[in-house]
Amino acid sequence: MKKNIFKNGFTLIELLLVIGIIGVLMSVTLIAIKPSLQIAKSNDAQRTADVRAIADSLWQYAIENGGNFPLSVATGSTLPATNICLGSGAIECSGLLDIYTIVGPYITALPADPKYSNGFNSEYTLSRSVNGKITVAAPRCELTSCAISITR
Repeated sequence: MKKNIFKNGFTLIELLLVIGIIGVLMSVTLIAIKPSLQIAKSNDAQRTADVRAIADSLWQYAIENGGNFPLSVATGSTLPATNICLGSGAIECSGLLDIYTIVGPYITALPADPKYSNGFNSEYTLSRSVNGKITVAAPRCELTSCAISITR
């Protein structure tokens, strides 16, 4: 009597073929998604939101204080583009612009650049023109065609 025995399962060739196809599909998908570009777009979107939040909080401060900005911004007729300090005090903010007075009632915390910020330097700049307009900017973008700034 002849027994007909079939073994259930896959052969080694079949498994290797499926693994190879999955690998090719994953590499094509990864190339199509471009994760580094998506991260750069995400960081630039965060910079845009941060710049808008700083500008809005400065504007709210000025509205509630008779059109006057914080003292560090209001001194002199012009203010060159200066990096904003994340802390408050002479030691932390040496060479940086201290606008910490807006934290609390106008903004919960001063935002920092998602990639380039270090220590107390937010990497966002603030400037004031001769006609009194305030410009908040994120000068270090990741995409070549980006210029993130708000002037009010």
